[in-house]
Amino acid sequence: MRIALVIERFSPAGGAERACSYLARGLVARGHDVHVFATRIEPGEGITAHPLEADSHASFSAASRDALAKEAFDIVQSFTRTPRQDVLRLGGGIHQEYLSRTDVVYSALGRWWRRIRPKERTELRLEAESLRPDASKRVIAVSKRVKDEAIRHYGVPADKIDVIYNGVDASEFKPSEEARRLIRNQIGADEGDYLLLFCGTGFKRKGLEFAIRAVDRVPSARLVVVGEGRAAAHPRVLRLGRRTDVSHLYAAADALILPTLYDPFPNVTLEAMAAGIPVIVSRVAGVSEIIDGDSIVVEDATDVEALAAAVRRLEDPSVRAPMGQSARRKALQYPVDRVVEETLRVYERVARPRGG
Repeated sequence: MRIALVIERFSPAGGAERACSYLARGLVARGHDVHVFATRIEPGEGITAHPLEADSHASFSAASRDALAKEAFDIVQSFTRTPRQDVLRLGGGIHQEYLSRTDVVYSALGRWWRRIRPKERTELRLEAESLRPDASKRVIAVSKRVKDEAIRHYGVPADKIDVIYNGVDASEFKPSEEARRLIRNQIGADEGDYLLLFCGTGFKRKGLEFAIRAVDRVPSARLVVVGEGRAAAHPRVLRLGRRTDVSHLYAAADALILPTLYDPFPNVTLEAMAAGIPVIVSRVAGVSEIIDGDSIVVEDATDVEALAAAVRRLEDPSVRAPMGQSARRKALQYPVDRVVEETLRVYERVARPRGG
């Protein structure tokens, strides 16, 4: 098939970006003709690049629409809010739900401003356009929660939505004693130190404040933070900023903590599980749908006492080690090849004759 993938940035960094990169690579490996439409495109073997000029979500939506109109494809899949495609992937969830879920960390004035802010209003308009009945033939949700949100907020028919969980490359994310020693040596941590990792950008939404407050209640715990944003200083919190060696950081940690306020399916959780460490994650994260004793799900991301109890539970190596082993076994059930195959089955349902 001749397939067009539409995404604002095509690179292996970032949640949607990595998912698109994995899919493109898998499609090429299966002999498909893959074209990528994006403003920034990192080279990929076998991929035809179509660079677009755009400086906002709205202008990207228009630029991709115009570019796609000039060519014929069997399938057009979009990874962002665009007005017309065969398959729309809701990797970022539903923006209306995101605004509601994250209000708790904003003041009354902040909540009011978010409701009238031009950027948010534009996102909501683009979202509504992308989920019109005639905008797509199929919709892919990355969790059952996102499927329910699309139905509830926009009336998308349930039988139009396919749930395809994210996948992980277990050859990249895996346990490594060498990486553990290397990273711990770099950051001045001993082998016996209890290290939790927080990984993500957008600290308010990801719940870093609540992770820090939970760690504060467990004197033996130290928190390593990867990502960019503002956060209060704490003597047992180490900020590393943006890093390219995240797979090594997972291997060096004892657990991942992500009390996110809204996350359709955070890739970092599946990556950490593949690296052999348990995760502490909030119920609202889509990954909670596949966790069953192999990690810890906290019902409310803002419940600091529940988070602290989870941190204390994993303080014991005899608890976290077998849980980490189970977490890796669970992650291995969600390889990127599975995502490619499930996506191809969706394509087969809607593929049209060339030029159709």
